[in-house]
Amino acid sequence: VENDEDNFDMVVARKAVEFIEESAEEETPFFLYVGFEKPHAPFTTTQTYLDMHNPSDFQLPDSYDAWYGRGKFPWVPNWVHSGIPREEENAQNVMAAYHACVTEMDDMVGRVVQALKDQGVYENTLIIYTTDHGEHLFEHGLRGKHCMYDDAVNVPFIISFPRLFERNTVNNSLVSLIDIYPTLCELAGVEQPDHLQGVSLVETLTSGIDIEDRYIFSEFRGADYQLLPQIKDVPSRMIRQGNFKFVYTHGIIHQLYDLEQDPDELHNLILEEGYEDIIQDLFFLTMADWRFQEYRPINASIIKRNSILKWESFDHAIRYSIYFSPENDQYQAEMIADHIEGNTFEVENEGFYWVLAHPEYSLPSPYMGDTPVAFDQYTFQLPISDPVQLD
Repeated sequence: VENDEDNFDMVVARKAVEFIEESAEEETPFFLYVGFEKPHAPFTTTQTYLDMHNPSDFQLPDSYDAWYGRGKFPWVPNWVHSGIPREEENAQNVMAAYHACVTEMDDMVGRVVQALKDQGVYENTLIIYTTDHGEHLFEHGLRGKHCMYDDAVNVPFIISFPRLFERNTVNNSLVSLIDIYPTLCELAGVEQPDHLQGVSLVETLTSGIDIEDRYIFSEFRGADYQLLPQIKDVPSRMIRQGNFKFVYTHGIIHQLYDLEQDPDELHNLILEEGYEDIIQDLFFLTMADWRFQEYRPINASIIKRNSILKWESFDHAIRYSIYFSPENDQYQAEMIADHIEGNTFEVENEGFYWVLAHPEYSLPSPYMGDTPVAFDQYTFQLPISDPVQLD
């Protein structure tokens, strides 16, 4: 553009300010969604912001070569392994340009906040700043997003409401973007619809007490996986509980990270001893209510005359586990049987039963050596059944 103020984010900021001014003049309540583009790729911004960041000041992260020499991560699409440019100076330029875009964003947010203050409505305005994904910027030797490392899924979540919330505080609760809707409902005095999966954060924000025992999910469906080259729609789902993150990618070996001991997620614990129970339960909770187009669960039923739970075979099962809960609630469910090799199980108590199949892999990858990490024949069958009730 000829005029810097005609760049996309500058126009968005200007329109947002105009809307705030009009609403304040009319003394009407308002809801405003401000959709800035940056720092999304391409990392282009004005010379003013670029001049604020010297590329030579930036250093590549320690994990920039995490997959070099070993091969690509089997659980990350090929194209995300863009690595670093041939010359380190070019990588530094990319990093400087990204931070220049962040600076632009900071400036534009400042314009919107200043408009609220200028119009005298700042103290009574709820502001939520967040985004839809992160950016690796060469962490793990990756660019962009499209996987479940924290560089991609851990996003800013800043909430300001001077009239009610204490300022300049940090809360370490695990929260999700789906919590925004119920939070807005409570603050606006609107009844929450029954179907909402998120929780209101108002009590946490006013008390400062961390939310405990929360499960957070992230989902992605994509293509171009090294060991599944023909599949155009590979689903993956992450669950985070406490310090542990478990990742299920359909047709590819699981991931487990202890983010307290390994914040950079360099050590997949999935094959380590001592984590079997954690893996088992997080695997179950990841799959229990996850249903979507094309993919189907294991077909299971209970033969009531002799109380036998029966299910169809999972294409790649090495064994099965059975989970039970008195209520149709996976978070109350407990594993009651494991290492089942057949397709039947005698049930006794009234309640709900799930069948969980543990996948067996046959294709190795350079990254994990001779360890099998992927299906040789892809299936659109999920390794879990719907809950089956015995009443």
